[in-house]
Amino acid sequence: MFAKQIMAPYCIYTIRHKKELDKVFAGKRADSFTENKIWREGYKIFQNAQKQNMVVPLLLGAADQESGIIYVALIDSIEISTDKKTSITYSQLTSINNPRPKKSLVLKKAKRPLSDRFIRNYALCYTPDNIRDWE
Repeated sequence: MFAKQIMAPYCIYTIRHKKELDKVFAGKRADSFTENKIWREGYKIFQNAQKQNMVVPLLLGAADQESGIIYVALIDSIEISTDKKTSITYSQLTSINNPRPKKSLVLKKAKRPLSDRFIRNYALCYTPDNIRDWE
């Protein structure tokens, strides 16, 4: 998975409905979604990574069930609109056969593991060193 790309030091964890993710995975493995919040720091991370020819992983859990991290993808774009929404486009969606617990991620600011009970719409985390082995 993602063998040739240089991973950014930070990734973004978010949640989507499992049926949506399964449908994207069964199809073109690329999609986009919009959040009704500004992902200001996520946008900065994405922009900085692009300047350095790095990719930002998008780690996904199910919004409608306990799942841990079940998919990983690469962020293609993050755009913030004037109406305070964030649009995220991603590709190369890959299923994780052995879902990882959320606590396997370390929060960027707090430098502590993400709680397995975390339910917010996104978190900025350090990119796991072994992410390429998560298939």
